[in-house]
Parts: sequence; structure tokens; C-alpha cells
Amino acid sequence: MENFDWMNPFNEKFKSLLAEYKPSTKDVERQKFAEAIVKCVEHMEKQLAIDKAKANEPEEILETFFETYRAMFEDLATKEAIEARIKICGSAPAAVFEVFEELARPLDSAEENYLRIKANDIRGVGASIAEYILGVRRPLRN
Repeated sequence: MENFDWMNPFNEKFKSLLAEYKPSTKDVERQKFAEAIVKCVEHMEKQLAIDKAKANEPEEILETFFETYRAMFEDLATKEAIEARIKICGSAPAAVFEVFEELARPLDSAEENYLRIKANDIRGVGASIAEYILGVRRPLRN
């Protein structure tokens, strides 16, 4: 997963890691999910600082981009859906995968290309969370 594929975040390598994952208790899985959210937002904050220092984009665009992704990471309804799914399947990364895939799938067939791209953004956020739980750490871009 060193070279993350934003056009296919839930790729075969991801699915292989997911298949090999051995879940713990449901309480531990819920805790892993909560921790992954915090760590993913922290990672994004570090990346934002790096991107601001490079100044390739206006700061307000970077801030808006960051806040949009933070909202996806911290959305209460999505968190509740994932926690409910953990109760059913017992696996935090599987629950994250399933919920984010369900959120993205309707956009795949949208007429507007922008919405199809947003489907991959949604999957990318889900992949970030699930990968953290699976032990994959994405490097910061320089």
C-alpha cells in the first residue's frame, strides 16, 4: 500500500489485508475504529502543515480541502453506522469498508464526472481509516 491508488482505494491488496485480519472483541474493534479516526485526522493535520509550508496552493483552498475531509472523518451518522456494523460483523476494518462503499456506490453511476470523483474521495477516506486499523501507515507527502 506504499503507493496508494486514489482511483481504486479498496483494491485487491487492501482486500487481501482485510481478509487476513483477525478481529478482537467488538468493544476492542470499536475502540480501534475510534482511535483510527483520531489518528487519521492528526495525519491530515500534519499533511496540511507540510502543504502550507510548500505554498503550492492558496492557504484557503488547503483549509477548505482539509475541513471537507475532516467532516467526512468525523461525521456522526457515518460513525454510528460503522459502530452498528461492528456489532453485526465484529470487524472494524470490514465495517468501515462496507459503510464507505455503501456511501460511495450511488455516486459511481452519476452523470456528472465530479460526483464520480467524489465517490473515490469517499472511498479514500474509508480506506485511510480501515488501513490504520489494519496496521498500514501512509507516509506524509513532501
